[in-house]
Amino acid sequence: MKCLLLRLPGEVNPLFEDWLHTHFLMKRERVMNAMQDMHQGKPYRSEWGLRARGSGPLAELLHARFQRSLNKHRLQDEELPELRTDLFSPPVRGIPGQMSLF
Repeated sequence: MKCLLLRLPGEVNPLFEDWLHTHFLMKRERVMNAMQDMHQGKPYRSEWGLRARGSGPLAELLHARFQRSLNKHRLQDEELPELRTDLFSPPVRGIPGQMSLF
């Protein structure tokens, strides 16, 4: 599993900052500074392969914490079951505009 960071592209960044301002006023500056530290001074990097990845000491710390959590909860070596598409059946329509529950 990979550790991915929050992405804040141009249209999302102002919304996120406004949400932080409304709900976590005292933490807003700290959160935005951390995001910028992990993206070389910008809140978001759009280059392919770097969008959801950070760099620097804080990003490495988050990655290490994520890996420790995977190991602690035994999710790292967990084999996922094979995907079974034979269990899928197309939905049957009951009342017009509503699908059957059973």
